[in-house]
Amino acid sequence: MRLAGAACLLVAACALDESGEATPDAETDGPSNDVFVADVVEEADATPADVVEEEAAPPACKPDAPFANATNLGAINTPAGETSPSLTNDELTIFFQRAPDTTHSSLFYAQRASKTAPFGPAHPVTTISSAATYDVSPYVVDGMSALYFGSNRAQGGHVDLFQATGNGQPDGWSNPKPLTTLNETGTDTYDPFIASTGAIWLSSDRNGNDSDLYVTANVSTAPTAYTTLNTAYNELFPVLSSDALTVFFARTDSQPRFHVFSATRASTSQVFTSPQQVSDFDSGNSDNAPGWLSVDGCRMYLVSDRPGGQGSFDLWIATRGN
Repeated sequence: MRLAGAACLLVAACALDESGEATPDAETDGPSNDVFVADVVEEADATPADVVEEEAAPPACKPDAPFANATNLGAINTPAGETSPSLTNDELTIFFQRAPDTTHSSLFYAQRASKTAPFGPAHPVTTISSAATYDVSPYVVDGMSALYFGSNRAQGGHVDLFQATGNGQPDGWSNPKPLTTLNETGTDTYDPFIASTGAIWLSSDRNGNDSDLYVTANVSTAPTAYTTLNTAYNELFPVLSSDALTVFFARTDSQPRFHVFSATRASTSQVFTSPQQVSDFDSGNSDNAPGWLSVDGCRMYLVSDRPGGQGSFDLWIATRGN
């Protein structure tokens, strides 16, 4: 199934399928010896040289307060369409995908001096993207030691997950290589997210219908469908809280429109069940999808085509009350 129109631009690969039969067991109560040991690059302590020490952190929020006051991220948005935000933990550097249409997409980054300051101008990630590549859905490891992203550079018409090595600078990437065990020939794999448990979440259409959520313990283990979260509709863009006890993701409806859903669990040894739509992010007939959640859980960076943006999809931030 292929989504037409604006909704297709929100999807990393624009080819969405799903079904899924396995029950996930990749996560444990904290990292174990076989999870995320040698398979994922360790975090680096390097900080971009042109980033000024942040001035003041926003106040803490109530963890159960609704997300409100969605604000457009301003100058980094363009009519071309921006999606898939991923930030460093200090929220001073943001990576994202810019896709003017369904056949072109590149990775960009922007920086700012503090969490409350606007982002500066967006720059292309030239060490990853070029006019000849179609690159989507970046996920940056804090410290900028590794960048995960989707690209069609290996399969042509289909998107695979890749990993590049970083040097602590936003455009300091080298040696992008496909994560072969996570990919499947003839299908699309995208939307990587590394949970604090070490589990790798992603989206894929490998089961033959619409897009599903998948999870795996590490880059050497094939992912399995997270069946308790998947439906006959599309599930994409997994985002987990820093304690890995809440997951947010996007699900389409029959329109199709994207809505944000979430599910919780009491411990990381349990499975997420019974996801609920998060109406906080709904705005009229717009598409809305989660992108990245702050470490304290107070700020959600999201993707939306709601009124007030630059056109097509924009990056927004919504905050919880205190």
